[in-house]
Amino acid sequence: MVEVSLTVGKLDASLALLLTKDHHLIEFPTILLPNGVKAGSIVKIKCDQDLTTEAEESRHFQRIQDEILNTFGKNLPQPPVLKVRNTTQTSCVLEWETLELGTASLKNLILFKDGKKLGAIPSPLANKTTKLSGLPIDKTFQFQLRLDTTAGVYSSDIIEVTTHKMTDLSGITVCLGDISSNDQFNREDIEDTLKNMGANFPAQDRVKVDTTHFICTRENKQNPEFVKANDMNIPIIRPEWLKACERERRIVGVRDFYV
Repeated sequence: MVEVSLTVGKLDASLALLLTKDHHLIEFPTILLPNGVKAGSIVKIKCDQDLTTEAEESRHFQRIQDEILNTFGKNLPQPPVLKVRNTTQTSCVLEWETLELGTASLKNLILFKDGKKLGAIPSPLANKTTKLSGLPIDKTFQFQLRLDTTAGVYSSDIIEVTTHKMTDLSGITVCLGDISSNDQFNREDIEDTLKNMGANFPAQDRVKVDTTHFICTRENKQNPEFVKANDMNIPIIRPEWLKACERERRIVGVRDFYV
């Protein structure tokens, strides 16, 4: 503890000038002086380090730091995991796993193609797929997702996608609609054709983002899958188209096979 005697010099409403015995001048708040002090009064000031309070403040500060670290520093967002779901001659479907945001908030999920920004993914917490159409035949592209969060920016690995040649039928994914009982084709015939072509099989029963063709033998607007295929601009064609592709061993135009 330090104790010192000081003489009050000038005194006003907020600040007092105190003089030490060796004539050093100290500015001191008037509010901390005893009542009745005036110019010429002698005051004693004692100064002691409060080690107990200092230690408690240090522990309190460390608890806050640990809480911040545990809340925001250990549960960080993770880079998105981008995958290829399906590829055709002129399109590809990309998908990604559920986004891990940790304690951060989502700002944007942006898709890049060959290093150039394609655009932000709408409703990225609900949507987990995106379809890119109108791609050139037999060409390789690089795709990457960038996750923008309040805790920073995280990018997926770059994946390469090569669109198929016209002779590569493995990307064909069909959804089956109404097949007339008296038609020359039944579901088993269609499944066999898909297998022989090297296309994706078995056929789907519901239209999905990777559906490339909707196969049926009659128009049925009461069938929700027929309506969905029509709304998504998926070609609605007869089974003969599959037979033509199987026979030619290549993608055949759909113009002559629309229902």
